[in-house]
Amino acid sequence: MNQLLTLGFIESASAEIIDNEFCIRINKNQYATNILYAFVVANTEDVTNWLVRYIGHSRKSFTNRMYGYQQGNGVAVNNRIHVEMSNRCRNGERVLVYCLSDIFNLQMHGLHVDLAAGLEYALIEYYCTYNSTNNHPPLQNIAGNPNRHLANIEPTELEIIENNEEEQIYTTQVNNEINLRPIHSFNQSLSSTYWNYPYINVPSHANNFFGVNGETAILSIYQNNQLINQFQLTINRTANTNGSVRFYIPGDFGILFQNWKHANYQQGEVINFDILGENNFAIIS
Repeated sequence: MNQLLTLGFIESASAEIIDNEFCIRINKNQYATNILYAFVVANTEDVTNWLVRYIGHSRKSFTNRMYGYQQGNGVAVNNRIHVEMSNRCRNGERVLVYCLSDIFNLQMHGLHVDLAAGLEYALIEYYCTYNSTNNHPPLQNIAGNPNRHLANIEPTELEIIENNEEEQIYTTQVNNEINLRPIHSFNQSLSSTYWNYPYINVPSHANNFFGVNGETAILSIYQNNQLINQFQLTINRTANTNGSVRFYIPGDFGILFQNWKHANYQQGEVINFDILGENNFAIIS
């Protein structure tokens, strides 16, 4: 478990039984895409003894991916994890889901480095060995698992099925609904720094609408009630000494944001940001 925490995984959801139904409640990173996530059974006080049961990677949103497990949709990993985690919850065990969003924003020669994809199999191999050495139950992963043993089905066939399940869209309610009724707002003057660089600083009166350092937020741009662009941002609460939120839009997305800003504003003007919900804000014009 310590390896996940060291890498920056954040507790982002918990599983429970509500009205006799298996439910996954998301409390962080609901908008994060291109994620690594891990199902963890936390039955002891000692974090090092928590059971890492499955490690997954999806380019769809964390909310979407968890909905697939909640419903048990599919024939492979969705049902496998759904059954184990729902049984553990019914037995009174504590099931958590940790998530690693794309917090590092790695670039190499102008190319975005997909860290989540690169880490997935390394983590799977690590926890296969760790679980075996520490007498923990074998990891539920198939792909990337050197210790897998399957009966009556070819591993390559099942891997294809499971990869497809990772990337399916399971619900239309995956935070894509247009809600243009702000619950709060803040302004940013386009002084030299904010004109020349893709930074956004959130003032103190609006900070409570954003989560912890490293969590994911969404910035949307609407014109005439039409969504024209959307950016996945990492919350940074360490850049400012008072812990207030700063956003930086990296790489090509930062260039895109700067080009849009310069095409629609003049230096010294003010941008209004409307907060639509937790970790969800927009420029509406």
